Amino acid sequence: MQRVHIVDGGLHDGLINEIFSNVGVGILIYGNDYQQIRRATRRDVRAIYNLLRNAVKREELVHRTQQAIEKNIEQFFVYEIDENLIATVSLTFHADKPQLAELGSLYVLPFYHGRGLGKKMVNFACREAGQRGATQVVALSTQSFAFFSGVCGFEEAGKEILPEARLKAYEESGRNSRILVKKAG
Repeated sequence: MQRVHIVDGGLHDGLINEIFSNVGVGILIYGNDYQQIRRATRRDVRAIYNLLRNAVKREELVHRTQQAIEKNIEQFFVYEIDENLIATVSLTFHADKPQLAELGSLYVLPFYHGRGLGKKMVNFACREAGQRGATQVVALSTQSFAFFSGVCGFEEAGKEILPEARLKAYEESGRNSRILVKKAG
């Protein structure tokens, strides 16, 4: 047996809510990879694109085509619950400044907001960056400055921290993103 669900019998529709949602209302004891953060694969491209689409519409994230996501799939990590993608984050390294990793495409489905998944994804990406030799992680944000600074411990930095090619793209975008930095690891 890989899973055991414990549900309060006095809870109205408790069993239905437990069975038909990824979160449930009871207690789940599991012996498999029910939830995990993992490296994205080509199978995830469409799901990542669909996750990010609503944030792009609200101008929270930069638009990426499915082809761009597929081309750079090795940069993406996903959080899944019962094989359903709930969150994503990307981690980019720049050849002209290898000690700096850039965190991007951070998105958590709204239903899962307030559960610490965004912070988990950021912490995971920072550890991954450190393991891959980066000493700092940078994030650019137009709307999530308070999350990165208050919740994740990033500090505001100047644009001079960006690698030359990234600085050029930053200036051409016109998004006026705030630049934040944190120690990797």
